[in-house]
Amino acid sequence: MNPVVPDVGIHHIALRTLDYDGTVAFYREFLGCTIKLEWQAPDGRQLALLDLGCGACIEVIGFLEGTPAPEPGQMHPWMHLTLSTSDPDRVWQKAIDAGYPSVIDPKDVVLGDMPARIAFFQGPNGEVIELFREG
Repeated sequence: MNPVVPDVGIHHIALRTLDYDGTVAFYREFLGCTIKLEWQAPDGRQLALLDLGCGACIEVIGFLEGTPAPEPGQMHPWMHLTLSTSDPDRVWQKAIDAGYPSVIDPKDVVLGDMPARIAFFQGPNGEVIELFREG
């Protein structure tokens, strides 16, 4: 329980892309997300909320070619998206077989006193996706 932010949870993480259709296809077909909501902004950008299956979403924001560089504070601030899974090795291998580059091959780690199995790969926009199994 968070004493400062009542009922806190992650609603979504936003991801900018120049390949909206390809990015939505990657998260739907490769990672099994479903479209919760899809819309078009007044400036023509396509947007979608993709449900990861746990209620948390990835918001895909399709930027148009020639879009000016983002303002400070709107840069690509996330280091990686971590997906919890019971089989990080299998999902990582699926990514590698599909041609997505490995960032960190599957390995066992100990974070403080918590053992975990992790693996990282790069998605279609250069985003880094970590696969994580606690224990």
